[in-house]
Amino acid sequence: MANKVQFGLSNIKLFPITKDDTTATTYGEKIDLPGAVTLSLDSEESEGKFHADNMLYFSSFKSSGYTGSLEIARIPANILTEIFGQVKDSTSGALVEKATDQVKQFGMAFQIEGDESPTVYQLMKVSCGKPSVKSNTITDSAEPVTAELKISAAPRMSDQAIKAIFESDSTGYATALTKILEKANA
Repeated sequence: MANKVQFGLSNIKLFPITKDDTTATTYGEKIDLPGAVTLSLDSEESEGKFHADNMLYFSSFKSSGYTGSLEIARIPANILTEIFGQVKDSTSGALVEKATDQVKQFGMAFQIEGDESPTVYQLMKVSCGKPSVKSNTITDSAEPVTAELKISAAPRMSDQAIKAIFESDSTGYATALTKILEKANA
């Protein structure tokens, strides 16, 4: 039986893209991103309109992927180095961000719970902006401050795939959180 509702967000995994061209897209080792709070993605579409006979004769939409935000508890140091390109200063041990840092694109997998079973989603080619820094003073209670990343999921070059959804009865479900689907055979 299929899920009637979905809720929850967990198990975010990032897979740095090591190659993305018209022949193939390959991914590096999985990096866990703990502390999932919210994920919001909106479809990016452009509408083509053709007018004839004094009316809208034909229209179509072209999907360019998704844009949105990912809110997490905190960005771990390994994400800052492996995805955002920051380096650890050899003398002080501080993580240093430079204007020349190259943020890597990555595949992303995450799990959303359902009333029957979890579903795993994969975004094939994600870009993100650098996180902002924010914090609050402590008042009567200490409220955690989260980090938010602006993200964009685009079609990968090799097969134009943007997203894959693995229900619990999918053949690839067992490995959907451990590797990104490298070629869509659809």
